[in-house]
Amino acid sequence: MHQPIAHIIAFCSDIQQFHEDKILDQNWCQRFPGAEWLPIFSRLLANINCRLTSGDIAIREVEKGLINPKDIIVVSAEDSRHAELLLAKGATGGIIGCGESPLFARTFYERIGDLGKLYSARILYQGTIDCFFSKTPNTFQTKFPSFSRALDKRSRVPWSERMPLAMVAGNKYWRTPFSLALLSSPKKIEAWLRGKLGISRSAIKKLAQAKQLHDKRLEMIQHFGDRGLLSLYGSNWNVPLDLPRRWCNRLEPVLKKLNPQPCGDKKEAIGAFRFAFAIENISYPGYHTEKIIDCFAAGVIPLYMGDPLITRFIPKETFINLEDFSSPRDLEHFLLAFSSSQAASMLDAGEAFLRAQGDDYSYEAVAETAIALLATHLKR
Repeated sequence: MHQPIAHIIAFCSDIQQFHEDKILDQNWCQRFPGAEWLPIFSRLLANINCRLTSGDIAIREVEKGLINPKDIIVVSAEDSRHAELLLAKGATGGIIGCGESPLFARTFYERIGDLGKLYSARILYQGTIDCFFSKTPNTFQTKFPSFSRALDKRSRVPWSERMPLAMVAGNKYWRTPFSLALLSSPKKIEAWLRGKLGISRSAIKKLAQAKQLHDKRLEMIQHFGDRGLLSLYGSNWNVPLDLPRRWCNRLEPVLKKLNPQPCGDKKEAIGAFRFAFAIENISYPGYHTEKIIDCFAAGVIPLYMGDPLITRFIPKETFINLEDFSSPRDLEHFLLAFSSSQAASMLDAGEAFLRAQGDDYSYEAVAETAIALLATHLKR
């Protein structure tokens, strides 16, 4: 005879691809960076007689009278509308977190000061912690889930046999480019003009625009692609560029030369290179994602830019900091002179980091951390 479920944990996200309990499907979650911890989380919960479900399913079951909202513990990704609805019905706020930057999750960053108080634990980037929760218990820096502990150790490709430089990036930009379709909506054209002129009522949006790094990525594509040193992977480069006109004009001849294609397994693709760019979409304290961790897992040297606090979390001897170079040309000269002995030392340091404190970024560790943060609720 099965024991009744002790608690229901509702993972709430406004991303439609995570609705209808798709978060339980390992193969499905592999399609989305940072999502593979969720099926592991589900299995760990099942071991203690708890059930994970997506927020939309939880709401549906509450409305049908199948479950009591007081038996639900909410884990919210950003400012999910499903999470707010469940809390209003009497569910318990367990964990709120955000893996996205202020560039693409503006409303979350504008509301987190109030929303964070509704949850017993918060997993946030350090800049947000410092602004709102520096003295609040159970508030932790985000460790973006990036790899599996079961990842097979890759045999290291000899330095002399490696290609020079890789980047994995899609055809997208922080600001929507102008199109005639905008003219059909006064609100859309107003928003576009505000972005174009750098005008915004939102302090978070102003910060994000000032600190965006999409232009830095494109600058690197232009320089190293033109020099024949770069292999570019990513989606949608074969369609009209989702970029401002000035970048379209500058990149069109380079992209014809590069012919970028999507890659199925990012770690496998970049593992054949000496260096790989790991440039975040924004410079924000504590905001570092799978990009640099993927490099360690693939056995390639990261060329990193983004988190101004990066060396607080990741040792400086494991990566090359792009902030140390005044121009792409200076970086090129440095990379061309990089010796095999320097490379071996840095690759060894990256592997050592991943085996030790880097485990915090594994899917398994993130799932285990979530269980630990919910422990008080789960015992009731």
